[in-house]
Amino acid sequence: MKAGDDLIHSSAHGYSNRADEIMNMTETRFGIASGCKLFTAIAICQLIQKGKLRFDSKLKDCVRIMFPISIKM
Repeated sequence: MKAGDDLIHSSAHGYSNRADEIMNMTETRFGIASGCKLFTAIAICQLIQKGKLRFDSKLKDCVRIMFPISIKM
């Protein structure tokens, strides 16, 4: 926790890896791979709600790079 530029509190709790019982530390870095999937799914669904995409939209119709797949794959 900071107050302005001053660090006033720093702590970590639990495990960074429960299976190997590696404790979490304030310097522990976590991957965001699964979080990115959720973020992307929500963004796509919001675009569908706004009528800017459909579930069967082709990526080639959305970006200027050739992709032979659709969003629902």
